[in-house]
Amino acid sequence: MRKKKKWSKKEDEFLLRNYKTMSNRKLAKHFGVTQKSIETKLHRLGVKRRARLNEAPKPVELEHKIRPPMDEDRKKAISIFDKGVQLYYQGLKKEALDEFKKVVLNYPNVIDVTRKAKEYLK
Repeated sequence: MRKKKKWSKKEDEFLLRNYKTMSNRKLAKHFGVTQKSIETKLHRLGVKRRARLNEAPKPVELEHKIRPPMDEDRKKAISIFDKGVQLYYQGLKKEALDEFKKVVLNYPNVIDVTRKAKEYLK
């Protein structure tokens, strides 16, 4: 087991002055300790790095999921599918399967709802 380093006030001050411009690797080499020791010491001093050194901040990409407009076919497909799910959980599987078949046959253009109906049909 390694001997625990006793940090002096001067060393603490050096860390606080230089942690933004020097990497943990360089600081560890300077003090003759491990990088983990530097991380721990910085944490104990209440210091938190915002980003890694020499690493450009990542651009923020906003992804907004745009819902397609609810056209009449989509509304009807969802309504029939919901009815099928209700029947399925009421134990009326034959009737439920008939509803799922209606969705698949009559609304193939509503892909996501049709896909779910096919899963129930399996």
